[in-house]
Amino acid sequence: QIESPLTEHLVEIRRHDRAALLVTHPSSITNVMSEPVYMIGIIDVEDFESYFVEYGMPVGQMFADIGAEIIVASQDAEILEGRWPGTWTVVVKVPNAEAARELYHSERYAPFRSARQDRLASSTALVIVPGVPTAAT
Repeated sequence: QIESPLTEHLVEIRRHDRAALLVTHPSSITNVMSEPVYMIGIIDVEDFESYFVEYGMPVGQMFADIGAEIIVASQDAEILEGRWPGTWTVVVKVPNAEAARELYHSERYAPFRSARQDRLASSTALVIVPGVPTAAT
């Protein structure tokens, strides 16, 4: 049997609506819930200069304010399979899912979200995904 931090938390993987759900021991749920998550955005930016000034810079500061870290922000996605429907890819490590959702749904972020959706990008895909759970220390 392979031992890793993941095996301490993982009981089984169930398939549901094409997404794998990690089912954990009840005692580890608090640990997993407080684990960092990743916000991943695939954005088809219309005008990069306007996007950075009107969205990227202020939203980057909002992420910094909640302790998030921008891991990837790039035009250079190398497509190995399938389609990548954007010209800009962003991966942000956020302290936890609650912080990510609170920022996304906040009044502070709302005008920036609207600007991105309505004028600065022709399309956007944005998701929150969990990282691999780590062992409790």
